[in-house]
Amino acid sequence: MKKKIAVLALLLLFCAGLAGCEKNAQPPKQEDSSDVLLPPPPEESQDPEPPAPQDEEEEEPQPVYPQIKLLVQEYGGENGDTVVEIPVFSVGGKQEELDAFNRQMQDMANEYAAFQQSESHAGGAWADIKAYPRTGERYVQVVVKKIYYPTYGTQGELFGMCFDMEEQKAVTMGDVFTQFGLSEAGLKQRFLETVGEPYEGDQLEKIEYSAFLLGEGSAAIYCRVFYTSTLTDNRDELYCYSTETNTFTNLRDEVLADPDTLDDFDTPLRYDQETATPESYGITDHYMEAKELLMQYVQEEMEGQLAEGQTLTFMNNGTLIVDGVSCYMINLGAATETSYTPLGSFAVAEDLSCLYEVDPMTGEFTKRLDR
Repeated sequence: MKKKIAVLALLLLFCAGLAGCEKNAQPPKQEDSSDVLLPPPPEESQDPEPPAPQDEEEEEPQPVYPQIKLLVQEYGGENGDTVVEIPVFSVGGKQEELDAFNRQMQDMANEYAAFQQSESHAGGAWADIKAYPRTGERYVQVVVKKIYYPTYGTQGELFGMCFDMEEQKAVTMGDVFTQFGLSEAGLKQRFLETVGEPYEGDQLEKIEYSAFLLGEGSAAIYCRVFYTSTLTDNRDELYCYSTETNTFTNLRDEVLADPDTLDDFDTPLRYDQETATPESYGITDHYMEAKELLMQYVQEEMEGQLAEGQTLTFMNNGTLIVDGVSCYMINLGAATETSYTPLGSFAVAEDLSCLYEVDPMTGEFTKRLDR
């Protein structure tokens, strides 16, 4: 009995010990992250980063002061009716608007060269292309009127360019309208008031403002007026609006501007030729002889170089002095009825003593013939 009691007591003590162990058991301790030694960060490269590339300072554009030159200047024809004055601005590659105008004038010269080989020209048609340049202290500007005769229903086309040397930019028609407080609606109303309503059956379709010449506090604005008709063919007419008089004038037979306000050239333009002698603007037997001399010189060189249908053309480009000798400038080209390819420029002495070829890149004269 005593043994049973002793065994029971031992069992009770053993169970009590187990319970105490479970009561005092603690979860495993979590390490504080602050106590953990992390590996050191990788060392930064000691080489400094290259500096950011600096934008190169752009050179300020140099001001341009263009002059008006004649790409083509030719007079003559069977009845002396042909007038071809095609201007360009001397500064190229520096002003987008001037370059665009020069390309337009080159296209006009190519068109004229092709026209010279056309059936209509052979049948008696002629060109009437007149330039009206004006150079002042601030503006360099020009207006060109172009038409081919005979024609019906049109008075021609107008082209123009004006460069402001003070502001170093091209002046637009919008600039002129703003400067003088004009609007297309207002000018149309004024046109109907001063010119009158269209003829019976006609309707004013539109007014196309094409060019202008600026004066001292005034402007002459050149426009092409288009009419549609139910009784006859459609037509267009040329007019000039003056801000001074607030009126429109038809340009059918008018000089576009007062010659006293326009530029003087060594070879006078048509607006100056009323007081000039025929010799001063190239209509002489000497020019025809110079052209014949050039034709003989280039004939052998051009042999075999012209494509089928092409013929040589010679355009009088005025006169100038080379090595102290007065020479005719003649542009040589190859033309068909629809195209024109420039072949070069030559200076032929008026006395036929020598002939020069002009380098198209440098403008230098090289003597090719000395007689």
